Amino acid sequence: MPTMEQPGLLQPTDAMLDDAAVAVSIGAVNFCGDLERLRKQDFLPRYNRIELEILFRVEYLHELLLLTVRRRGSSIGEDNFYTYPMPASGFAVDRRYRVEFLHFDAFNLPFERIGVTPTTRGEYEQRQLNLNAVRRAAEQVICVTPVEQHN
Repeated sequence: MPTMEQPGLLQPTDAMLDDAAVAVSIGAVNFCGDLERLRKQDFLPRYNRIELEILFRVEYLHELLLLTVRRRGSSIGEDNFYTYPMPASGFAVDRRYRVEFLHFDAFNLPFERIGVTPTTRGEYEQRQLNLNAVRRAAEQVICVTPVEQHN
């Protein structure tokens, strides 16, 4: 069993990653460049507040949706990205949601914009998640709000 010293890594299946690419569409990404603390007792602020709109085009049957959050316009270029394991239960098909969450900034470098996409196998191999990050993911969600649909 993994310990706090060595928590183990999340091992997403190919189906989990492939299904995400088909199931979701992400748009309208906003962010705050100021870093925040996830918990009051955290020593340093290390999280950016991010808001996105997500549409589940088809049913997604996995507990987590792995998202790649890429901070663009930083000094390390396209390598400034990290994986976020968004809890994925309770989303209806063909419904847009606004999701606001805190995302860990692994590099703490200035950047200009953020892009969010479903994580590919290659991206995950570069930015694997330990199980502590998976357990912490639900704490990072600030709010999930259905977007009003106009007919």
